[in-house]
Amino acid sequence: MSSGGSGSATFSNPSGTGSVLVTFSTTGTPPTRPYTVTGTLVFTNWYDASSGYTINGTLAVTISMGTVQITDTVTGNLTFSGGAISTLTCNITETTNPVSVTGTITVNGFSYDVTKL
Repeated sequence: MSSGGSGSATFSNPSGTGSVLVTFSTTGTPPTRPYTVTGTLVFTNWYDASSGYTINGTLAVTISMGTVQITDTVTGNLTFSGGAISTLTCNITETTNPVSVTGTITVNGFSYDVTKL
């Protein structure tokens, strides 16, 4: 991918209903470091037949490839219907060199520290 590339595509659920819009962009020129890839996944009435859940909401992903360290972050706000989980939010960051994972996942209003999971 060249410097500053971007793209998007909408995928229909092959085993149910709904869709997910995937968008992404880059800064820098992969694989030469540093560079960053950012993206979002927007779920619209995505039905998962195996769990019975319908998912709506957005997940955002950032991957930063530094000369020494790699950092990836996932944030999101999702709503679910069809089961015990109704809301899920997350804010998780992972780094290398040194390795660490931080953040929280909140399910139905109950927050969990990812370092303790």
